[in-house]
Amino acid sequence: MNTLSWFLYASEVIPSTAQLVNNISLFTFAGLVLFYSVFIMYIYSELREDKRGEALKALYPFKKYIVLSLFILVAVQLTPSKETIYLIAGSEAGEYVVETEAGKAILSDIQEIIKLQLEGMKQ
Repeated sequence: MNTLSWFLYASEVIPSTAQLVNNISLFTFAGLVLFYSVFIMYIYSELREDKRGEALKALYPFKKYIVLSLFILVAVQLTPSKETIYLIAGSEAGEYVVETEAGKAILSDIQEIIKLQLEGMKQ
């Protein structure tokens, strides 16, 4: 498979995978925030003041998971759409054509034809 084939494949796989990851990270984020909130309410309502510090220390690892799931949500939103991936693939193919000798010859012929057409339209 060449680069263009991989772009076409990615245009189908990435958006659907991104939606799945988005849903998972959204539910994870919401669940962690809910757990964190309920646990803090429990700490302040049920525990004595001298025991609260220890209980709050137990929550520190969960903070990084909340931040991580938030970063995943943002990263998934930056995933390009299917149309954008198609445009990138077209750009890659166009760049390949322009960089090869045969592509340069065809491109100069196309430019000459366009010039002739524009001159004909002027008259």
